[in-house]
Amino acid sequence: MRKRMIGLLIFGIGAAPQPLLAQNMYSEPFIGPLKEIIDQGIGDRNIAPDERTDLSKCNGADEKGVVQAIESCWPVLETYRLLAELSSAMREWKALPSEKQMLVTPQSTLVGTLSDDILRRAASRKYPAEDIARVIAFFSRAQVAMGRDDPNDVYRNMVGADIVISMTRIDALRNSKLAAFIRGVARPD
Repeated sequence: MRKRMIGLLIFGIGAAPQPLLAQNMYSEPFIGPLKEIIDQGIGDRNIAPDERTDLSKCNGADEKGVVQAIESCWPVLETYRLLAELSSAMREWKALPSEKQMLVTPQSTLVGTLSDDILRRAASRKYPAEDIARVIAFFSRAQVAMGRDDPNDVYRNMVGADIVISMTRIDALRNSKLAAFIRGVARPD
Protein backbone atom coordinates (compact mmCIF):
# COMPACT_ATOMS: atom_id res chain seq x y z
CA MET A 1 0.00 0.00 0.00
CA ARG A 2 2.78 2.44 0.92
CA LYS A 3 4.62 1.81 -2.37
CA ARG A 4 1.42 2.47 -4.28
CA MET A 5 0.82 5.68 -2.34
CA ILE A 6 4.38 6.89 -2.96
CA GLY A 7 4.03 6.03 -6.65
CA LEU A 8 0.87 8.13 -6.82
CA LEU A 9 2.71 10.90 -5.01
CA ILE A 10 5.47 10.96 -7.62
CA PHE A 11 2.88 10.82 -10.38
CA GLY A 12 0.94 13.64 -8.74
CA ILE A 13 3.94 15.96 -8.63
CA GLY A 14 5.15 14.91 -12.07
CA ALA A 15 1.69 15.38 -13.56
CA ALA A 16 1.15 18.76 -11.95
CA PRO A 17 0.73 21.52 -14.51
CA GLN A 18 4.03 23.30 -15.12
CA PRO A 19 2.72 26.66 -13.87
CA LEU A 20 2.08 24.96 -10.53
CA LEU A 21 5.71 23.99 -10.27
CA ALA A 22 6.99 27.25 -11.71
CA GLN A 23 8.60 29.83 -9.46
CA ASN A 24 5.62 32.18 -9.68
CA MET A 25 3.38 29.51 -8.12
CA TYR A 26 4.97 30.35 -4.80
CA SER A 27 3.70 33.91 -5.02
CA GLU A 28 0.25 33.03 -6.41
CA PRO A 29 -1.77 34.03 -3.34
CA PHE A 30 0.02 37.34 -2.88
CA ILE A 31 -0.19 40.73 -4.58
CA GLY A 32 1.91 43.87 -4.77
CA PRO A 33 5.28 44.12 -3.03
CA LEU A 34 5.17 40.66 -1.42
CA LYS A 35 4.51 38.97 -4.77
CA GLU A 36 7.39 40.95 -6.24
CA ILE A 37 9.74 39.93 -3.41
CA ILE A 38 8.86 36.25 -3.75
CA ASP A 39 9.09 36.28 -7.56
CA GLN A 40 12.12 38.52 -7.99
CA GLY A 41 14.00 38.44 -4.70
CA ILE A 42 14.72 41.17 -2.19
CA GLY A 43 16.87 43.28 -4.48
CA ASP A 44 19.09 45.72 -2.66
CA ARG A 45 16.98 45.94 0.49
CA ASN A 46 19.05 46.36 3.61
CA ILE A 47 18.70 47.45 7.21
CA ALA A 48 21.13 49.89 8.75
CA PRO A 49 23.42 48.20 11.29
CA ASP A 50 22.13 50.36 14.17
CA GLU A 51 18.52 49.26 13.41
CA ARG A 52 19.17 45.51 13.21
CA THR A 53 18.41 44.89 16.87
CA ASP A 54 14.91 46.40 16.61
CA LEU A 55 12.61 43.36 16.37
CA SER A 56 9.38 45.25 16.95
CA LYS A 57 8.20 44.86 13.33
CA CYS A 58 8.97 41.17 12.92
CA ASN A 59 5.58 39.61 13.64
CA GLY A 60 3.35 40.65 10.73
CA ALA A 61 1.17 37.86 9.40
CA ASP A 62 -0.86 39.66 6.72
CA GLU A 63 0.74 40.71 3.44
CA LYS A 64 1.56 44.22 4.60
CA GLY A 65 3.02 42.89 7.87
CA VAL A 66 5.13 40.29 6.06
CA VAL A 67 6.57 42.96 3.74
CA GLN A 68 7.23 45.17 6.76
CA ALA A 69 9.03 42.28 8.49
CA ILE A 70 11.16 41.65 5.40
CA GLU A 71 12.07 45.32 5.13
CA SER A 72 12.68 46.10 8.81
CA CYS A 73 13.45 42.86 10.68
CA TRP A 74 17.05 41.72 10.28
CA PRO A 75 16.47 37.97 10.90
CA VAL A 76 13.58 37.88 8.39
CA LEU A 77 15.54 39.86 5.78
CA GLU A 78 18.43 37.41 6.09
CA THR A 79 16.04 34.48 5.59
CA TYR A 80 14.71 36.12 2.43
CA ARG A 81 18.28 36.67 1.18
CA LEU A 82 18.72 32.92 1.41
CA LEU A 83 15.35 32.43 -0.30
CA ALA A 84 16.51 34.59 -3.23
CA GLU A 85 19.61 32.40 -3.54
CA LEU A 86 17.45 29.27 -3.34
CA SER A 87 15.16 30.59 -6.08
CA SER A 88 18.17 31.20 -8.31
CA ALA A 89 19.56 27.72 -7.61
CA MET A 90 16.14 26.17 -8.36
CA ARG A 91 15.98 28.00 -11.71
CA GLU A 92 19.42 26.61 -12.58
CA TRP A 93 18.41 23.09 -11.50
CA LYS A 94 15.14 23.25 -13.48
CA ALA A 95 17.11 24.34 -16.56
CA LEU A 96 19.09 21.09 -16.49
CA PRO A 97 17.99 18.29 -18.82
CA SER A 98 15.81 15.77 -16.96
CA GLU A 99 18.53 13.11 -17.08
CA LYS A 100 20.88 15.48 -15.22
CA GLN A 101 18.18 16.29 -12.66
CA MET A 102 18.33 12.62 -11.65
CA LEU A 103 21.98 13.03 -10.63
CA VAL A 104 23.60 14.78 -7.74
CA THR A 105 24.77 18.00 -9.38
CA PRO A 106 26.23 21.22 -8.03
CA GLN A 107 22.78 22.77 -8.56
CA SER A 108 20.91 20.09 -6.59
CA THR A 109 23.54 20.21 -3.85
CA LEU A 110 23.17 23.99 -3.64
CA VAL A 111 19.36 23.66 -3.46
CA GLY A 112 19.75 21.22 -0.58
CA THR A 113 22.27 23.40 1.26
CA LEU A 114 20.22 26.59 0.90
CA SER A 115 16.99 24.81 1.86
CA ASP A 116 18.69 23.41 4.95
CA ASP A 117 20.01 26.89 5.81
CA ILE A 118 16.52 28.40 5.52
CA LEU A 119 14.93 25.63 7.59
CA ARG A 120 17.62 25.90 10.26
CA ARG A 121 17.40 29.70 10.34
CA ALA A 122 13.61 29.70 10.65
CA ALA A 123 13.32 26.63 12.89
CA SER A 124 12.24 28.60 15.94
CA ARG A 125 9.14 29.87 14.09
CA LYS A 126 9.57 33.22 15.86
CA TYR A 127 8.54 35.27 12.85
CA PRO A 128 5.47 34.39 10.74
CA ALA A 129 7.00 35.87 7.57
CA GLU A 130 9.57 33.07 7.56
CA ASP A 131 6.82 30.46 7.06
CA ILE A 132 6.66 31.35 3.37
CA ALA A 133 10.40 30.71 3.00
CA ARG A 134 10.09 27.44 4.94
CA VAL A 135 7.32 26.13 2.66
CA ILE A 136 9.30 27.08 -0.45
CA ALA A 137 12.42 25.37 0.99
CA PHE A 138 10.53 22.12 1.67
CA PHE A 139 8.81 22.25 -1.72
CA SER A 140 12.14 22.89 -3.50
CA ARG A 141 13.67 19.89 -1.75
CA ALA A 142 10.65 17.79 -2.79
CA GLN A 143 11.11 18.81 -6.43
CA VAL A 144 14.79 17.85 -6.40
CA ALA A 145 13.92 14.53 -4.73
CA MET A 146 11.31 13.95 -7.43
CA GLY A 147 13.98 14.55 -10.07
CA ARG A 148 16.11 11.89 -8.37
CA ASP A 149 13.10 9.56 -8.23
CA ASP A 150 13.25 9.40 -4.43
CA PRO A 151 9.59 9.09 -3.38
CA ASN A 152 10.35 8.80 0.33
CA ASP A 153 12.24 12.09 0.34
CA VAL A 154 9.51 13.74 -1.77
CA TYR A 155 6.89 12.64 0.73
CA ARG A 156 8.97 13.65 3.77
CA ASN A 157 9.46 17.17 2.39
CA MET A 158 5.82 17.57 1.34
CA VAL A 159 4.76 16.57 4.86
CA GLY A 160 7.22 19.13 6.26
CA ALA A 161 5.68 21.84 4.06
CA ASP A 162 2.19 20.70 5.07
CA ILE A 163 3.07 21.00 8.76
CA VAL A 164 4.31 24.57 8.27
CA ILE A 165 1.18 25.46 6.29
CA SER A 166 -1.11 23.96 8.93
CA MET A 167 0.56 26.05 11.66
CA THR A 168 1.08 29.34 9.80
CA ARG A 169 -0.68 32.55 10.76
CA ILE A 170 -0.48 33.75 7.13
CA ASP A 171 -3.97 33.16 5.74
CA ALA A 172 -2.97 33.80 2.12
CA LEU A 173 -0.36 31.03 2.35
CA ARG A 174 -2.68 28.60 4.12
CA ASN A 175 -5.39 29.12 1.47
CA SER A 176 -3.18 29.12 -1.63
CA LYS A 177 -3.20 26.70 -4.57
CA LEU A 178 0.31 25.61 -3.56
CA ALA A 179 -0.95 24.74 -0.07
CA ALA A 180 -3.87 22.78 -1.54
CA PHE A 181 -1.48 20.87 -3.79
CA ILE A 182 0.90 20.12 -0.90
CA ARG A 183 -2.00 18.97 1.32
CA GLY A 184 -3.23 16.69 -1.47
CA VAL A 185 0.17 15.02 -1.72
CA ALA A 186 0.99 14.96 2.00
CA ARG A 187 -2.47 13.72 2.99
CA PRO A 188 -3.61 11.48 0.13
CA ASP A 189 -6.55 9.96 2.01
